Amino acid sequence: MIFTPIFWFFGLIAYIFFCVLMIGATVPLIVYIVKRKKSKKSINWIVAGLLTIVLVVVSSFSFMTSQNVWHWMSELNIYEDPSEIAEDERREVWYQFEPFGDNTKTISADFESSLIITERFPRLDGATAFLPVYSAIAETIYSGLDVVSAKEYINLSTTRLAYEKLIKGDVDIIFTLQPSENQFRDARFAGVELIKTPIFKEAFVFFVNDVNPVLGLTVEQIQEIYTGKITNWKDIGGHNEIIAPYQRNVNSGSQTIMEQVVMNGLTMIKPETELNHSTMGMMLRSVAQYSNNENALGYSFRFYATVMNPQDGLRLLNVNNIAPTPENIANESYPFIVNVYAITTEKGLENPNTQALINWITSPQGQRLIEQTGYISITKPGN
Repeated sequence: MIFTPIFWFFGLIAYIFFCVLMIGATVPLIVYIVKRKKSKKSINWIVAGLLTIVLVVVSSFSFMTSQNVWHWMSELNIYEDPSEIAEDERREVWYQFEPFGDNTKTISADFESSLIITERFPRLDGATAFLPVYSAIAETIYSGLDVVSAKEYINLSTTRLAYEKLIKGDVDIIFTLQPSENQFRDARFAGVELIKTPIFKEAFVFFVNDVNPVLGLTVEQIQEIYTGKITNWKDIGGHNEIIAPYQRNVNSGSQTIMEQVVMNGLTMIKPETELNHSTMGMMLRSVAQYSNNENALGYSFRFYATVMNPQDGLRLLNVNNIAPTPENIANESYPFIVNVYAITTEKGLENPNTQALINWITSPQGQRLIEQTGYISITKPGN
């Protein structure tokens, strides 16, 4: 963030100013009492009381204001490096769903797999939101690995880096959403064809802080918010509050879906610095903790927002009066349903186990495992 040092400096100056103000309110009271005692005069308790009231008011004001300054700075991620936050989130998700790890949340299949791979393991990578799936797949069909040796074949690099590694040939399959225009371009430039196989369905969801009275939006309202035509919640059933529409970084999975599926070619407004986030977790926390709670609007994926990284104080919105429930995802009545893909390349297919693994994922057993993880299989009605 280019203005981080400036914001940090003025935030610190403001904090020091209010501390000095609080101390300054204390000095007259102390001076008054000391002078009266030295002159052996009785203390006028009316004057002392007034000075005490001034001290309490100024101290309370200074404390609350200084705390708000630091809270505001934290929302802008001023004293935290966004790349470090992103790495912390990625590491946290990895430890939760680490393949072959002890006490992880990775689902174990309740059946014996028809496919077992014992050598030439396809190298897997993908988006943060989909690690629970490909971790469970690896544990089900990769035999002979443990938590240490599995790291050679299973990684979590997030969407953008996973695409880069696939295009370079460093991995064989990535589990993610459809490529952005930039990712298609990078693949074409490298002479690589991205081979996509849909493996399950997910809902792209919108959320607000739960103090916001708005329960749902239409597709058109969402588009008009993110093109700047609607700027106040009162225009769509809320209070008279300016809308703070959060966005993700370019080439992230959720931003690609936002641009390609939700906006459908419409140009999104450029977000203010503090309304742009490099991770889904940052967006979820920001909307949940935003100081002007009613203002914020964000987006993510149902499973990530409700299972992997739930936040107190968030409420998912209905879209066109339809809730993003598993049933509405399965029958595709919810407007924003997206396919999640297993994506490979010709180089990835040089390993014969790559295609075998993809075929297994789309088989009844693979789809059953996906249902066990909590996602919606591609074979549900509507496909």
